[in-house]
Amino acid sequence: MSKTTTIKTSFTDEEAIKEVCKSMGLPASVKGTAGLYDRSTHTGTIIKLPGWIYPVIITKDGKAHFDNYNGHWGDQKVLDQFRQTYSKVRVMKEFKKAGYTVQSQTAKAGKLVMNFAKY
Repeated sequence: MSKTTTIKTSFTDEEAIKEVCKSMGLPASVKGTAGLYDRSTHTGTIIKLPGWIYPVIITKDGKAHFDNYNGHWGDQKVLDQFRQTYSKVRVMKEFKKAGYTVQSQTAKAGKLVMNFAKY
């Protein structure tokens, strides 16, 4: 039986963030404080995305703060890929912990398809 699920992403797993940075070939995430164009500053995990002027800052509550000026200062697709990869890592981690085997693939339009089985 097929089941479609929508997941709202909250970036709360530091190890998963590190794994995603490594798998995407990004510089390692660092802890610290960084600012955005609007002069706001945020403290948390700082991620540098390729081609982005400002970093993505993930705060303790799992929210991502960024400014890409509607794509002029950074390609939204890169952040979307980071979010999808993070979600995949987290879901796979939790299902494996619960004793499932997991397979995943990217389908048309970048949709992620995951299959789970418990033996």
